[in-house]
This record gives sequence, structure tokens and C-alpha cells, in this order.
Amino acid sequence: MTLTKNEILDLNYPDFVAFLEQENTPPGADYTLNYWLREGQVNSRSHVFDLACTTGFSLRRASQLTSCSGFGLDISKTAADQANAFAQKEKLNSIGFVHGDATDIPFKDKLFTHVFGGSNFSFIQERKKGLEEVARVLKPAGFLCISNYFYNKPPTATTLDAVEQSI
Repeated sequence: MTLTKNEILDLNYPDFVAFLEQENTPPGADYTLNYWLREGQVNSRSHVFDLACTTGFSLRRASQLTSCSGFGLDISKTAADQANAFAQKEKLNSIGFVHGDATDIPFKDKLFTHVFGGSNFSFIQERKKGLEEVARVLKPAGFLCISNYFYNKPPTATTLDAVEQSI
């Protein structure tokens, strides 16, 4: 797909990642994912929901490593389509990706053994509703595997201003 400079500048983050056909890893990338898999005891019987999955890195890699099944969801149709293209290319037939909103998850109650969330709650405007939806689709005694952005020292006012203007 060819886009103009202005069209590229107008893309939201997941659409931009999908446009570049890139991976969007959780903070900590493989370290975080391997921690989730180990501590969450993800295995071939696990059915994982990857919330705000962008191009599906976490669920695709989890499926490759454990043979788990599952679905990913992203607010960007372009990103969900790219995730499906990656999964098809990688011959991962037990996973799929759909377009949807974290505050209205299109899956039945208590369907998933695990929910992955790599920093997505930082971007969900209605966090309470998003968490309620995650609780609804997660089985009792299921695992919520999340990772957020953190910093080692408080950022300067200049840095915060630059980030605010960029976002």
C-alpha cells in the first residue's frame, strides 16, 4: 500500500505498526512474554486472549512456543488483518485476530484461560470498562498477564511536555 506523507502522519499507532508490517512487543519483549508463559503456565490446553494485540506478536509467539490457541483483538482493523496475515504465513491455525474495542469484547463469558496485555491499559480511555470486559471473558482462576511502561527515575518536565505534544 502506498500512502502520502500526510496520510502516514495521520495514522494512529496500531495502523502505523501494521503499515510498516512490524511487530509490536509488550514492554520487555521476549523477556516479558517468556515470563508470562512460565508464570502463567501457558501450555497446549491454554486458550489465550491477546487484548489490544496490534500485529499479534504475543499470541503468535506464545502459540509457536506452547501450541496454545486463542484470539487477539485490536481497535485497528488494519493491525488485526496484518496479525492474521502473519499467523497464516507462520501456519498458526489455532489462533486468529479480530477488529474490536477493549470495552466491548466480542467473545462469550469465561472463554479464555489467559489474557495478555502489553501496556494496553495505558491507552484504553475507559479502563474500568476494559477491565470489566477482561474479567468477563477470563475463566475463574484464569491468568491476567500484563506489563506496563515504567521508568527508573522521574522524567523531566521537558520530556513530559515533548511526549504530551507528540501523543
